[in-house]
Amino acid sequence: MPSPRPLHLTLAAGVTMWPSALGPVIAVDASEQFAALDVEPEARPVLLGTPLPRPEEVRGRWPRLAEALEGMRESGYLTEETPARTMRCTVRGEDSAAALLRAVLGESIDVPAAAGFTGQDIVVRVCTGPGCLDQAGEQHDVPVLLEGAAIAMGPWGPDPRRHPGVADLVARRLAAHPAPELLEEFWQVAAQIPAHRAARPARATVAAAGAWLLRELSGGATVLRGHQVLVSADLSVSVHPVLRRPRPGDPHPARPEIREEAT
Repeated sequence: MPSPRPLHLTLAAGVTMWPSALGPVIAVDASEQFAALDVEPEARPVLLGTPLPRPEEVRGRWPRLAEALEGMRESGYLTEETPARTMRCTVRGEDSAAALLRAVLGESIDVPAAAGFTGQDIVVRVCTGPGCLDQAGEQHDVPVLLEGAAIAMGPWGPDPRRHPGVADLVARRLAAHPAPELLEEFWQVAAQIPAHRAARPARATVAAAGAWLLRELSGGATVLRGHQVLVSADLSVSVHPVLRRPRPGDPHPARPEIREEAT
């Protein structure tokens, strides 16, 4: 298990800091409480930089800076947090929606260390049906399915033993549909249907899905774990839990003490 990343100091929410023309560095919090920070002149760039050092790291060199940092931390101007790691986000897909998602998601995402992404990239795979995701298989892949005028995202999970995969979701949807043969054929040919004869998500729908996905990935992908998120044409967002299909020897999803028997 990787060791936790070191904590660093950063400005608390609502705090602003700047070098005053009067001499000291000034900090003000959300309630407009001001603090004047008189530190060594050569330490001023350090105080105004990011991330901020911890007091014990600078006490021997800049005792006044260390005292200022300690006072700010005790007064709530500073907070400790684990720095997020920056991961490159790659959007793969040929549909025009993929190009728009690239514009929304950008080239990198700050991902909390606890998010569970194990690779160096987050791969967002965009397609018109789940069939093109069969070979994905990466723990950090995020499926984005274009379904007519709507967009379905997920499920995603770093632990395939606990979270459903695309194959599980496809099997459940086919089993529940009144015309599974036609649904499966639609998934296979949807990308080849000319635009004037096929429904596609509007730009606003894709933008809404991209904004939701960016916020979700940046926050640790907590909703995408074991859920499918549907962004409809009217921009409404709904979340649907998806349980992995039970297999012989697996515990029942609702009753862990019960295990599925092989048939």
